[in-house]
Amino acid sequence: MMDWLVGYLRQRKILGRFNDCFQSIPSYPEFQPFKPAYQEVSSWQGKDIRTMMRFLLAVLGPILIDGVRSRQSENARVVACVRSSVEFLLFLGPRNHSDYTLGLLDNRLSIFYTSKSVFGPHRSTKARTKNFETKWAAMEAKGSEEGWSRAQMKVEKEKLETAIYHFQFPKMHMLGHVSNSIRRMASRDNLSTDISEFLHIENVKEAYSASNRVQYEDHMV
Repeated sequence: MMDWLVGYLRQRKILGRFNDCFQSIPSYPEFQPFKPAYQEVSSWQGKDIRTMMRFLLAVLGPILIDGVRSRQSENARVVACVRSSVEFLLFLGPRNHSDYTLGLLDNRLSIFYTSKSVFGPHRSTKARTKNFETKWAAMEAKGSEEGWSRAQMKVEKEKLETAIYHFQFPKMHMLGHVSNSIRRMASRDNLSTDISEFLHIENVKEAYSASNRVQYEDHMV
């Protein structure tokens, strides 16, 4: 999501403000903010992401909410998407859950699924962009022939963008199983990527460095 957000902020020419605010967060007991700007962080670990989630909305909100007149505006939808994802992750933290807290999880996930389409254009690749431009040119020509109104052209363009710049990949789908997983197997408070990240250094990086870089798979195993 952060890649989509950076693309959106860059397009709005407010990425510099975001970086400045990101660096200006003061320290607090049991909370150590980042010294570099967001884009200057070369490697993100699980603990770094968890730390960022604690203040991301406080940094982003004032930048985007300024001048918002409607909840349907792009800035408002971006804030809603980021807020719902941050709250979803924070709600996963407690050791114990109830129907109420799981309902909060499902609610935040529903908001995230609804609002994430605002980042669609920022998931573009060269292939997707070329596909979109080709199909939109044909659709635009068809609309001109049939006398489509400007409003209808806008609706058709949004439909095409949604169809091409979609979010249909496994990670998005798996989020929908989180609350059912907690009901079946209890809280996920001990689930962390830190262990696999540390093992990746020892079992993969160091093993690769000790190989001849040619038949490295055999040497690593």
